[in-house]
Amino acid sequence: MLQASGLRHSRSTDGTELVVQVQASRDRKTDPAANTGVRADILLTADLIGDRVADDAEILRRLQRATPQSGRVGLSFWADSALAGSMGIPSLLFGPSGHGAHAIDEWVSLNSLIRVYEILRKLILDF
Repeated sequence: MLQASGLRHSRSTDGTELVVQVQASRDRKTDPAANTGVRADILLTADLIGDRVADDAEILRRLQRATPQSGRVGLSFWADSALAGSMGIPSLLFGPSGHGAHAIDEWVSLNSLIRVYEILRKLILDF
């Protein structure tokens, strides 16, 4: 069994690369082979691809038609939609307003959830 310790991470100055370094060692209590004193450094590197859907992307035009009063904003976090964008598949993030994404106290506004439903319904029927 390996135990992780000494977790360190850093991000490049342009925000495109995240490096996580974990020092791991065998658990001497549960692993008889642990007496070898084997230690390992694990270095994980991920390219954080930035993404912005093109102004003339069909999905964006259709969404703007379904909700003309909504504005377009940039976000301060990375999302896996950037992976689709890097493969040439236009993608965007759209959803209800709320707070605490993926946290134990995450919530969304019921009114905004209903509004998202109405907009997505219009968007789907437009196709």
